[in-house]
Amino acid sequence: MPAPARILVIRGGAMGDFILTLPVLGALRRRFPAARLELLANAPYAPLAIATSLADDYRKLDAAEWASAFTLDTTLPPALHDWLSTFDLILSYLHDPNHIFKANICQATPARWIQCPTPALTAQHAADQLLVPLAPLDIRIPAKLPELTIPNPNPSTSTLALHPGSGSPTKNWPETHWTNLLDQLITETDLPLLLIGGEAEQDTLPRLAARLPAQRHRVLFHPPLADLARALVGCAAFLGHDSGPTHLAAALRLPTVALWGQTPPEVWKPLGPAVHLLRPSGGLNTLTPAQVLRALTPLLPPP
Repeated sequence: MPAPARILVIRGGAMGDFILTLPVLGALRRRFPAARLELLANAPYAPLAIATSLADDYRKLDAAEWASAFTLDTTLPPALHDWLSTFDLILSYLHDPNHIFKANICQATPARWIQCPTPALTAQHAADQLLVPLAPLDIRIPAKLPELTIPNPNPSTSTLALHPGSGSPTKNWPETHWTNLLDQLITETDLPLLLIGGEAEQDTLPRLAARLPAQRHRVLFHPPLADLARALVGCAAFLGHDSGPTHLAAALRLPTVALWGQTPPEVWKPLGPAVHLLRPSGGLNTLTPAQVLRALTPLLPPP
């Protein structure tokens, strides 16, 4: 096919899923540098791709105007029909087992459609699996993490960023362990701490923050993804769980320690040059604060 002039990438899912799709956007940029690349993605995540120049524009997949695209025997609003008709190539990473969404979109556009399956539990990393359907475009695996240049980053400091939660309680280190670790960080280091949280941590985060001296910590609650990236690039290191912010920190090339549970790391390990997984055989409950502090210490600036 001729080089496409306009490419649309459709991506749903959680933050981690979106971060692992960034190599796809980078690969499309390298393969088709003259093409206009747009996203149809969840509103909290898509602006990161715009801020880092991996995409040119986006529309909100979770907006009400797209609801009809998920129903049988529907007609899309004229404005969406006209917008979709401008694309030459559409890549969909949307879970669409009955092809209802695809059928509705394809009525509005002559674009070539590439359906990209949900990553499976194999020996191949999820980011590589996301690239497999792009082989006809002469895009090959393995996935290459794109350089994420964050505009207007926060000034570089010695801050340690911590995300004491995730999308599932089963992936979390016990809160009592976090409490003990924070006590040790306050007494044994002089590091400023950045506590990060979202809706899942709306109860945990205030409890942990209340233990910390006001001059030693800052809380960032439920920030837009681009703002979270700006805050993280000014940090010395990151500690978190199997979660979206951990994937983001790794993609930003921060030294990252991930407290990892039962998720297969060969498929879902965060991509980055300095990622260290702590995955005890007895489960996260058996991982002690002292062990975590020992893993963090080599990554931190000296007192």
